[in-house]
Amino acid sequence: MKKIFPLLAIAILVSACVPLPQTQTPKGGSSASSVSLASSVSSITPIELPVEIEEISSSSAASGTGALATRLTDDGFLLIGDAPDHVLTVFTNYGCDYCREFSREMLPRVLEEFVVPGKLSVQIAIVPLKKYPNSALEASALLCAAAEGKGLLMHEELTETAVRDRKSLTAIAKKLALPAQTFAKCLDSKETKASLAGQQALITEQGVTLIPQFLLGTEKKTGLPSYADLRGWIREQLAE
Repeated sequence: MKKIFPLLAIAILVSACVPLPQTQTPKGGSSASSVSLASSVSSITPIELPVEIEEISSSSAASGTGALATRLTDDGFLLIGDAPDHVLTVFTNYGCDYCREFSREMLPRVLEEFVVPGKLSVQIAIVPLKKYPNSALEASALLCAAAEGKGLLMHEELTETAVRDRKSLTAIAKKLALPAQTFAKCLDSKETKASLAGQQALITEQGVTLIPQFLLGTEKKTGLPSYADLRGWIREQLAE
C-alpha cells in the first residue's frame, strides 16, 4: 500500500501536464470591396464609369521577365510579348490586393508558359480608382517607363512598392536608370494625359466593373482565379 500512493501521485501530476486540445476560430473577412473610378490626372476631365468597380477573387478568395520584348501600344498600354493574334488584356490596379497577387504569383507563370514561346502577348491596363488617389500617377509612371523600354520592370517595381507617390516613383525611375528629366516631363506631359484619357474611354467601352479582369479575344474572365483555371481558359481560347 505504501508504494501505491506515490505512484498515484505521480500519475496525477503527469496527467495535469498534458495540454488540452484547442479549437481554432475560423478566419472571417470579405473577399470584395467596392471602389469607384478616379480621374486620370487633375487636369483631365474624369471619365466616370457608370457603376462601381470591385476588387474580387473568383474563388472568394519575376524575376527574369525583364528580357521579354515589351512596347507601348498606340493606346498607351504596356504590351509584353510579340504574338499579334492572341493578346491577353489584364485590367488591374496596384492598390488592389488580388491584382498584386496575380502580378506576383501568376503573371510570371503566364509569361513563361505562353509569352516566351510566342503563343500569347499580355497587355497591362491600369484602371485609375478614386479609392487609390495615386493610381493615375502610377499609370503615368508605367506608361513613361514603357516608352523607354522598361515597362515590365516598372510594373514589377510598382507591384512590390507599398508607397507609390511621386517621390517614390522618381526613386524607382532612378533605380531603373530612366533619364530623370525625361521621366519627370513625361509624367506631366499632355501626351501622357491624353493617353490616360483614352485608356479610361477604352475601360468604359469594355464595361470593366470588377478587377482584376482578363480579356482574351472576345471572352472575359473576372476575378482572381486559380492558376490551373486561368491556364485552362487561356488554352481554350488559343485553341479556338
